[in-house]
Amino acid sequence: MKDTMIKLWHGEGITESEHCRERVRELVKQLCQYERELHRQLDEKGRELLEALQDAHGEIASLEKEEAFSHGMTMGLRLMAEALEE
Repeated sequence: MKDTMIKLWHGEGITESEHCRERVRELVKQLCQYERELHRQLDEKGRELLEALQDAHGEIASLEKEEAFSHGMTMGLRLMAEALEE
């Protein structure tokens, strides 16, 4: 248990991998291309609908990140509580 806490303290095993960062960059680039193409093809009403869709997706992503952070903090606190019990 102490080894895990020490690794976490030093930031080991909690950062995203280079593979993930690279994949996110690729997906963002693709997403931008799709967005530009849709903006080109859609009329004003369609662009407004696309923007509303993007806003909703952004809000969902924000809530999911908040939930993941909360879950991670809870797990971390449980680890600390168990370590202190030893």
